[in-house]
Amino acid sequence: MSGIGQLKSDVARNKSQISSIEGEISTERQKLNNNALSQAERGGIEALIQDLETKKAQYEEANNTIRAEINLLEQQREQQLEEQNKEN
Repeated sequence: MSGIGQLKSDVARNKSQISSIEGEISTERQKLNNNALSQAERGGIEALIQDLETKKAQYEEANNTIRAEINLLEQQREQQLEEQNKEN
């Protein structure tokens, strides 16, 4: 069961990273509201936002993969318990 616990911990850590990234994205988007930005500055901020969006998507995909693994492990555990109950 410790394997599942570690995986759930990984999901929680990734969620924390996602929240942090969302905060960074929000901050950078607010910077775009500054009309005094040069085109180069605006382009740099937009590129940073795109990088952050990509990083966020990677964490979300990692969590989807981890959740699928958790589900598989839980199903296997359930089957093992059912088999043990049949043997007893």
